[in-house]
Amino acid sequence: MAVMTKRDQQIIDAYQSWDGDSQELSVDELAAQLGVSRQRLYQVLSKHQVPKKSGQTQPDQLNTLQAIGQIVMDQLFEAREELRKYREIYGPLD
Repeated sequence: MAVMTKRDQQIIDAYQSWDGDSQELSVDELAAQLGVSRQRLYQVLSKHQVPKKSGQTQPDQLNTLQAIGQIVMDQLFEAREELRKYREIYGPLD
């Protein structure tokens, strides 16, 4: 586990108290208030395995992605079957 410095703790505390859904303060503005770059803020969060507040996939999005993935897989198998039938009739594609 990474060593927790005082500065890392300050960054994590500020991030955890920040309302990620708020339109008043962006993550860039939060980083600027802390005197670090947005990249550094995310590096500290990652180093200490702090979950991000924004960019997380919601259950509805997961269900949608799963449904899209299933449709793509179904189409892929259908296309492979059509290709197999084509090759039976006409031979290889080259």
